[in-house]
Amino acid sequence: MITNDDATAPINDLEDGESTEFTSSSGSTYMLKNVGGVYSCTCPAWRFQKDVPIEKRTCKHLRSFRGDAAETTRTSKPSKVGVEGTNTKNVKVMSAHKYRDVNIDPTGWFISEKLDGMRGLWDGKDFWTRNGKLVLAPEWFKKQMPPFPLDGEFWIERGAFERVSGIARRQDCPDEWKEITYMVFDSPTEETFLSRMLKVSEFHVKNNPPCWKIVDQIECKGEDHLNEVFQAFVAKGGEGVMVRDPSAIYSDARVNTILKLKPLYDAEARITGYTDGKGKYKGMVGAYEMLMPDGNTFNLSGMEDELRKNPIQIGTVITYQYEGFTNTGKPKFARYHRVRSDLTWEDVIANHEKDERPKPQLPKEMVESVPAEKKDPVKKVATRRPVATKESFNIEEGKTYRFEYVDDKSNKFWEVRVDGNLLKVAYGRIGTAGRTENPVEYGSTDEAIKEATKKIKSKTGKGYVPVE
Repeated sequence: MITNDDATAPINDLEDGESTEFTSSSGSTYMLKNVGGVYSCTCPAWRFQKDVPIEKRTCKHLRSFRGDAAETTRTSKPSKVGVEGTNTKNVKVMSAHKYRDVNIDPTGWFISEKLDGMRGLWDGKDFWTRNGKLVLAPEWFKKQMPPFPLDGEFWIERGAFERVSGIARRQDCPDEWKEITYMVFDSPTEETFLSRMLKVSEFHVKNNPPCWKIVDQIECKGEDHLNEVFQAFVAKGGEGVMVRDPSAIYSDARVNTILKLKPLYDAEARITGYTDGKGKYKGMVGAYEMLMPDGNTFNLSGMEDELRKNPIQIGTVITYQYEGFTNTGKPKFARYHRVRSDLTWEDVIANHEKDERPKPQLPKEMVESVPAEKKDPVKKVATRRPVATKESFNIEEGKTYRFEYVDDKSNKFWEVRVDGNLLKVAYGRIGTAGRTENPVEYGSTDEAIKEATKKIKSKTGKGYVPVE
């Protein structure tokens, strides 16, 4: 006799943290994974369920692997977040702009590591996600929290986002919460950032709660110092840094008083096809289907409308920019940069096999200059001598130097040229003539070259890359 439990038991299953490849009937291969009870699949059908809580998503591949009845039972269980009524709330969340999109002097601002955790807001009684869904943290965890609001992230270690998310979205694993630390970087109160964090620090020092810590804040001494700290965090595996104005007031908006700075890399790939555009791009190319030299594939967007109406020919090698890799080896936030008519696909593969192309990490000397984390606390990075990681430029009189920056919001160029003792600068959107500033006259050609070099250093520090 088959009991109800037998009927809904999985045909196959995965242990917590385990993953497996699954080949569909069409021959496509996907990765199935279980992280903290949250089952996922790398197929588009699973990933594009934007309005479905992550723990309730399923797809035909998971149903085929675990069994339809088992998946129906799993996804029908009450969710611990997002339940209508007392489990939802309008929360006040402050969001950051990108540092490279804002022209500021960061001197006197505070730098902290950008953690790859799960955002959580404490209101003095409960935790909430940034979307206003209740997080059912254990009572022993909440008893250590202060009576005033906090803003932070649930965190385990670098690269463990899926583990954190899996635990925080469940209500049946209170012991696993012992792995999590709530990392506090703000407090949503009507005071300046500096005043808010002094209040948080006073409570923490007095009570010494083990379940939460305050994110280290480093006072910035200038743009060179910011780049140095940024590079040190990235060398240790961090996502980047956050930069905060100490005098800013907390607000429910995306503001220029908090900025995020993440690595920006470039690499080559080959166009293998197109996807159809939707919405305003209907009738045009939605994205380019790309092949990487290691055999991985991804969809590329971020191009101007002209390249959607008249797409680049299939088989063309292009350069794209991105912000690191996903767990499946695909580039994050990949954006179109330019065509590489000087390279064949065979060149790209040969360079990849010889490991001659820059990889998405710091140069070896920079990595080796940062000691083990336990021996070198992050606060000490502030006094470390900068290590040059940018290309050095020997400016020649009469030559124009062009730099470009492209991401999901920007597509711009910047040019500098020295003619005699005149320094000339032009800038604007890629594909346009741009705008030329009035030439600045210096006492000599050497002085003009010195100023041009300083400007180039500033631009490359913000992610601009040289273009031949």
